[in-house]
Amino acid sequence: MPSIHRIQWFDAHVRTGRYPSARSLAERFEISHRQAQRDIEYMRDSLGAPLEYCASRRGYRYIEDTFALPSLVVTAREGATLAALASQYSDIARLAFVSEGRFGARYAEMANVLRRLGEAAVTDEPTESASSDGHDRALHLPQPIPYTARLLPIGGLPGRLSAGPEPYFGSADDDGSLVFTFPDASAFLSALLSAGIAFRVQSPAWLRRRLLAAADELAEANCDRPASDSESAQYDIPCRTAPATLNVSHTSKSLRGGAPGMRNSTGARLTPSWASYVGAAHGVLKAAGMIDLSMGQMMGMTGIGFHFIVHEECCPSSVTVYDWMSEHQQAMARIGVFAELNMAEPGTPTYDAARRHTIHRIRESIDRGVGAILWGVDTGEFGVAYGYDDDDQVLLVSGVASAGGETGESDPILYDNVGLTFGGAPILFCQTPIEAMPFDLDSTSRQSLAFYVEQMEKTTHVAPAYHSGLLAYDAWIRAMKTGKFNPFGLRYIAAVYADAKAHTAEYIESLSKEWDTSREMQDAAGAAKQLAKAFSQILDDLEQPSCGPEALGNPVSPAQAASLIPLLERARALEQRQVGLVKQAIRNTPACPDRR
Repeated sequence: MPSIHRIQWFDAHVRTGRYPSARSLAERFEISHRQAQRDIEYMRDSLGAPLEYCASRRGYRYIEDTFALPSLVVTAREGATLAALASQYSDIARLAFVSEGRFGARYAEMANVLRRLGEAAVTDEPTESASSDGHDRALHLPQPIPYTARLLPIGGLPGRLSAGPEPYFGSADDDGSLVFTFPDASAFLSALLSAGIAFRVQSPAWLRRRLLAAADELAEANCDRPASDSESAQYDIPCRTAPATLNVSHTSKSLRGGAPGMRNSTGARLTPSWASYVGAAHGVLKAAGMIDLSMGQMMGMTGIGFHFIVHEECCPSSVTVYDWMSEHQQAMARIGVFAELNMAEPGTPTYDAARRHTIHRIRESIDRGVGAILWGVDTGEFGVAYGYDDDDQVLLVSGVASAGGETGESDPILYDNVGLTFGGAPILFCQTPIEAMPFDLDSTSRQSLAFYVEQMEKTTHVAPAYHSGLLAYDAWIRAMKTGKFNPFGLRYIAAVYADAKAHTAEYIESLSKEWDTSREMQDAAGAAKQLAKAFSQILDDLEQPSCGPEALGNPVSPAQAASLIPLLERARALEQRQVGLVKQAIRNTPACPDRR
C-alpha cells in the first residue's frame, strides 16, 4: 500500500526535473521494486498524474504542468473495503463475459479503479486503530504476487512506450529487455498487441505460448476462404498459419519434452458445469481413467448436486458455503476414489508449510498423470491443475475461463499465489486423487439419496444467514418479497441450481430404472423432472440462458423478482414431495448387493 510520504517525494522529484524511477524510489524508502512501481501506477492511474517514462533519462516526467496532488488520504480500513469491492466487481467482470473469452469492460474498469483506490491505503496510521473483532483480518493476509514478464524489443529500446503497455512497465535492464508486471494475462497481451512494436517474450514460457496461440487464431481467421466467399474473392488473402511447432495453444496432449522445466502436463481439464467442484472432479478423474461416469451420475453419486443453500440476500457465496473437508472427501469415497485433501487459510502460522506441501503433492500427482482439484481458479470457483512449469514457477490450470477449450485461457497460478487467487475467499484447497477402487452401486445410490434427504431436512447451517434445503427456499422467497437481494448472486445461484436440478433429475430417473420395483422411485423421478422444469422457468423469467454466464451482470427488476415467487413456491412443494418419496423408496426397497 503506498505511503503518502513516498508519493509526495516522487512528485517533488518529478517537478524539479530529477527524473525519478521505480529504482530510485525503492532505494530511497527501502521498499521492493514491485511496491515502488505500484506507487507510481497509483499516482498515474488513481491520482491522474500525467506521468511519462523517458527511456533516455531512465525516469519519469510530467507532460502537463498543471497537475497537483489531491489531498485524498485513504485509511487502511477504507482500503480493505475498497479492495473487497474491487474483488467483487472483478468476479462479475470475469463471469459476465467469460463465454466470450474476455472481461466485461465496464465491470473490469470499475474493478481496476476500486483496486487502485484500495491500494492507496496509507500505512502511517497507528495499527491500534484496527478493530479487535476480526473484521480487519483481511488487512493482514498476504497479497497475491503479480506475474512478471521480460520482453526484448526487436530493433532496440523504444524511446517511449505507448499507453497500452506503459501501465505495466517496471524497468529496463542493461541488456535492453523490458520488465513488466501484470495481474491478468489477457489484458496484458491485449495491451502489448496494441502497442505496435515488435518484441520477443523472453519469459515466462507460458506467456509466450499464449501469445503464439493468439497469433495462430488470428492467422487462421484471416486465411483465404473458398472461392465462393465474396470477401476471399475480392481480396485473395493467402492462408498463412504459424508452423505446427508454434501451435502451442493448451490441448490435452502431453507437453513433456516441451519448454525447459516443464516436467509434465496431463489431459485433465474442467468439465463445463455450474457446479465447478463436480466439473473439476469429473475432468480430473475421467482424464486419469479413474471413472466412467456422466455428469448426471457425478452430481448424484457424489451428493454435491443435491446441495441447496441460499443466503438470506442471495449472496453468490451461497453455493460454496459448506464443509469442504468432510463433504468433498465423502463425495470421492462414494464413487470409490481415495484422495488426499489439503486445506489451509492464508495468514495462519502453518499456511506457508501447507502451501509448499500442496505444491509438492500437485507436482507428484501430475507426474503420475493425475490432475488436481484446486480452489480459486480464474475466480471464486474450483478448477483443475493439469500441469506445472518449474522454470516459471507456475501451475497450469483450467477453470471457467477455459472450460471446454473454446472460451479462452485460464491464467497460470504462481506457486507463491496458491490459496491467494480469489480475494473474496482466500483459501488453500487442493484435492489430489490417489487411487480408484470398485464400489457397490446400490450402496452408493442409497448413500447419495440419504445425503439428499439430510440436506433437504436441515434446520441449521454451518454459517449464519445461510439456509439449507427446504428452509433455503423460504429464505429465497423472502428475499424476492422484500427486494433485499444481490442481483448478481440471485442470477448466479439460479443458474447453479437449475444445472444441478437438471442433472440430479437425470440421476434419479436412472435409479428409477434400477429400482424398477419401487413405485415411490418412479414418482420421485417424475417430481424431479417437474422440479428441473420449474428451475428452467426461473431462468426464463430472468431472461437468462442456462448455457452461459452472459446475463449474470444484468440487473433484476422488481417484476422479475416477483415472478419468481410462485415458481419458487411450486419448486418447494415439488422438492418436499420428492423428499418424502425418496425416503419411502429407501425404506421400502430391499438392498441389492449384486446391483452394479
